[in-house]
Amino acid sequence: MRHLLVSLLFTLMPLAGAAVTWADDSVGSITELKGDAHISRGSSVIVAAVAMPVFVNDKLETAPGGKLTVQLLGGSQILLTESSIVVIDKHVVAADKRSNSIIRLLLGRIRAIIGASIEGGVSNFEVHTPNAIAAARGTDFEVAYISGKPCPEAPSCLNYTTVGVYSGEVEVTNPTGPPTAPVSVKGGLQTTVPCQTPPTSPAPYGMEELGAPTYH
Repeated sequence: MRHLLVSLLFTLMPLAGAAVTWADDSVGSITELKGDAHISRGSSVIVAAVAMPVFVNDKLETAPGGKLTVQLLGGSQILLTESSIVVIDKHVVAADKRSNSIIRLLLGRIRAIIGASIEGGVSNFEVHTPNAIAAARGTDFEVAYISGKPCPEAPSCLNYTTVGVYSGEVEVTNPTGPPTAPVSVKGGLQTTVPCQTPPTSPAPYGMEELGAPTYH
């Protein structure tokens, strides 16, 4: 019996080690939470909590009235407003803290604040929505994806993306339409991407409109 127990112990040890390794592979953690939110991880749905680790492929969803902030390794942050859904598709940090990230926004609004590397280099940070890609190289910007409401610039379109930049510069494209040159959006400006059409010319933004209760 003793030999059987020892054999079983050594059989389980690699599995325990694998679990620890998986836990150490987090790409960040939840630092702020207001209201209700949850994380879908594989087949599990977990109630979100402050200090909870976040992993690649996690789907984060905030309830009405909820807000959530994720601090990513390397210094970047993503802030989810209420009724928002994002998936962390990619987040890799180099030795100088320069990161390469893809965040998929399925619904709602997020703000991304990109951290600087140790050597002052910029990180590659992209937010993807169903009809747009916002690519930043070190900046502070906000992206909203609205579904089921008329787009102000194209009322017949009911699914659109808005990108507003607080500082820095963001290149915006629409991968679902005909190939066009990216639209460069600088601090203080915004662009709208209606359905399958190219992004609109940058114009002064009012991002407070994106957070209005009647906007989404």
